[in-house]
Amino acid sequence: MWLQKNPRREEENKIGMSYFSLLSCHVCILLHQLLLLGFAQRLWWCF
Repeated sequence: MWLQKNPRREEENKIGMSYFSLLSCHVCILLHQLLLLGFAQRLWWCF
């Protein structure tokens, strides 16, 4: 049963997963940059 897996389907799943992880990574970086930017602006307003 396990031997009859569709290899093409597995490749598509792999591509989909890597794309999803890449997208989530990108979102995390964007959020991080926004947080840093907000923090820097707050510090700027304090001085």
